[in-house]
Amino acid sequence: MTNTNFITLSDYKTWYDEHKFNLGDLWENTDYLFLQDNGKPMNPCTVNSWLEDFELKNGFKHIPPHSLRHTCITMQLNAGVPIKVVSTRAGHANERITLDIYTHALQSQDEQAADTYNKYLMNI
Repeated sequence: MTNTNFITLSDYKTWYDEHKFNLGDLWENTDYLFLQDNGKPMNPCTVNSWLEDFELKNGFKHIPPHSLRHTCITMQLNAGVPIKVVSTRAGHANERITLDIYTHALQSQDEQAADTYNKYLMNI
């Protein structure tokens, strides 16, 4: 990987593919995004530490990585991404889990739908 402050996912994927090829049978196949040099899952504390270092260096308030996940999922729902797609991308076993956790985001969409429909009816 290049030695910069910011690595794009494209750069990371290139590094990942090359490193996996070079290690051959020593590479451990996983479905994780953050990996050790041998493909094994990275300790979650490492990612937390990276994030905390970045936040301190750039003057940001600390936000736990899991909160970033919730924000991403909520934003997808608010943008109108279908629940099935959001659920799959989140790695939830089924849509019911996503619906149970993110009802607050869907309520916002429901209010927006009601408002849009009301405006439509007023203009008929």
